[in-house]
Amino acid sequence: TYSLRDLGSIATGLKSKNNDVTYSVSGNTLTASAAGVTVFTFSVDPVSGEATFDLDDQLDHTGAGDAETLTIDNLGQFVVATDADGDEVYFTGKLSVVVENDIPEITGSLDSQTVYEDGLSTGLGDSSDGIGGGDTVVTYDLASIVESGADEDLTYSLRDLGSIATG
Repeated sequence: TYSLRDLGSIATGLKSKNNDVTYSVSGNTLTASAAGVTVFTFSVDPVSGEATFDLDDQLDHTGAGDAETLTIDNLGQFVVATDADGDEVYFTGKLSVVVENDIPEITGSLDSQTVYEDGLSTGLGDSSDGIGGGDTVVTYDLASIVESGADEDLTYSLRDLGSIATG
């Protein structure tokens, strides 16, 4: 038969949304959670020995980029195979799961908008172009064209590109 053993409180080295991930074992299911939220479950069928890993929430990756991965290689220590007379073998170091990072994705584009110098308070009000005044401020809904992926809670900022020619 196959089962999971409860090793008590061990350091996982994992984080989710900057919270430590802890493991708990109940029957043949290991639950990894952070701040009361299930991050993943790992279960073993007691007869067939089939193991299932189910990712339920994000794991914090140390790097950036969509191809960056995180390896969970400590699950095997919980798995036990037991024969008819009670002999046991453990899967320590024999089982790992690789979790690929998820990054935000731009899913659309924003239409060009126009501002009018004629609308400035210091403008001459030259309406020779047929436009008198006009908007000097436009807004864009950035959130409408970006998907956060698994790592929800997007923030928006400007990045400093140094001195660049505006052409």
